[in-house]
Amino acid sequence: MNSRPLQHLQKFNKLYPKAWQLIDRLRQARGKDIPNWPNWCFLPMSGFYAIISERINKDRLPFSFINDISILTALGSWRITQGIYRFDTTLESSLIDSTITGDIPVDVFYRLPEWCVYIETNDIEYFGKKLHGFFVHLEYDANTGRSELRLLLDHDDFLECNGQLKQDTFLSSLPIEFPFKFQRGLIA
Repeated sequence: MNSRPLQHLQKFNKLYPKAWQLIDRLRQARGKDIPNWPNWCFLPMSGFYAIISERINKDRLPFSFINDISILTALGSWRITQGIYRFDTTLESSLIDSTITGDIPVDVFYRLPEWCVYIETNDIEYFGKKLHGFFVHLEYDANTGRSELRLLLDHDDFLECNGQLKQDTFLSSLPIEFPFKFQRGLIA
């Protein structure tokens, strides 16, 4: 059986057939021809922006391609290790029902087991749609030098939400309020 992340990867292989070669070139140029970035980031989103720009032959991407940057960044970072994490339904329910108090230190997020992981979910709905899972990775903003925790939600349509990792704690740096306990419980 072909997993959802692999199906998404195959779809984007067709949309951006030269992406993986360009990713390799950008990673080889890291710190030489282009600025360096931290090891915990596979390739900054600006690199994926450049790949999509080259594919459509435009220096500035139309707004309609913005979501492709987020998707290609997650898939490109996930593609190397293809880690899929599944929780037992009892454990997942316990995590969802857990109340988290206080802040979680930011450095916890710099210890993800892979550049990008996919976490499958069981029977969870997000705004009335089945949430199949989500990609999680860290972004290094090449323009500002900021770190970001990026989530790409996998349901019938992709949605994205992210937070910047600031000084000491993650919760205090979130720019958005999460609409239900499941999201807050997993990343807060």
